[in-house]
Amino acid sequence: MSKQGNSFPIILIPVTIISFAVFTKWWFTVPVDAPDTMYWGFPFAFVGEGWHTSMSLQIFVMELIADLIFYFLFWYVCYTKWNYKADQN
Repeated sequence: MSKQGNSFPIILIPVTIISFAVFTKWWFTVPVDAPDTMYWGFPFAFVGEGWHTSMSLQIFVMELIADLIFYFLFWYVCYTKWNYKADQN
């Protein structure tokens, strides 16, 4: 495998977005002051059904950013471990 210096592995961005859309978890919750609600996202729930009107979503931005960072760091660690093992051979 040829060394390309310390260039940023651009493949991580599409892999992060695809895994962000595919790997998710559904959370069924019973809030105190609202109807039963379905949230989704992993590891943090970042999208939920809106309570004020039908066909609406609540999007929690901090959790969304934290999830994206989590997925990116996961794939970055996997990429660097794979790249390190390939360079050793």
